[in-house]
Amino acid sequence: MKHARKLSKTVPLPTMEYSLLESVYAIIDSRIQFLEYQNDKLFRSYLKKGEEDADVLHLNLNSGPRSLLNNFEDLLGQIAKSSRSVKLLLFLRTHLLTENARLVLDLLTSDKYLNYSEDTLNQMLALEEAA
Repeated sequence: MKHARKLSKTVPLPTMEYSLLESVYAIIDSRIQFLEYQNDKLFRSYLKKGEEDADVLHLNLNSGPRSLLNNFEDLLGQIAKSSRSVKLLLFLRTHLLTENARLVLDLLTSDKYLNYSEDTLNQMLALEEAA
């Protein structure tokens, strides 16, 4: 116990802003990891579905190719949506500062950041930094 007390006197405790900054950074990182996990799971599901549809294709030549194409289009749509989310999250993480951490946290709430373009987010963050 004495050692812990001694350490707390010599090591400065993080400030509230620093703690918020670290928390927001961690939230962004975990969302990016989750989106990557979802993409991987989606892709593996598509491959598995493709193998099943290939088996069906041998039995029914009329519905097989269309089903494969529809599944592929759905996969590409999901990846495009996820890629946009990751791109914006990376943008927010790159521009994250102590001055704008509260704004970024607010934008992460209910995925509000998805309602804005990268240019608009850049303007919002610049205004917050200037304030």
